Amino acid sequence: MPPQSRPVIRVKVRISSQDFSREETLDLTVDPTSIYSWIPAEVGARIGILFPDRRRLRRPEGSIVERTVGQVHVGLEGKQGMSFVVLAESGDSTVLGELTLTSLGLEVDPNTNALREIEWYYALAAAT
Repeated sequence: MPPQSRPVIRVKVRISSQDFSREETLDLTVDPTSIYSWIPAEVGARIGILFPDRRRLRRPEGSIVERTVGQVHVGLEGKQGMSFVVLAESGDSTVLGELTLTSLGLEVDPNTNALREIEWYYALAAAT
């Protein structure tokens, strides 16, 4: 029996500059298998990103690409916070990844395939 594919979750995400003077709303596919969220490079250029840096990233099919990564303010379902994003270039997909979901306190419910609030986080305390 072939594995069942998950339904696609699409969300409206508000991407803003640190001072909220520039913002755009994007329609992104939720992809918790992607560590980073990927937004169009032109959106990143218009709103401005913090701490831009070039990083080597491995795509799902195994190829290595170099892209700009930086921080933006993200708003989704009444939650908001800062998150690292990749500036997607031509041919790249745009997705909402795990790092952004977790920073907003959200996760994909495996039973309903919808976003839900994270009930608790793993916390490791050092022995004293």
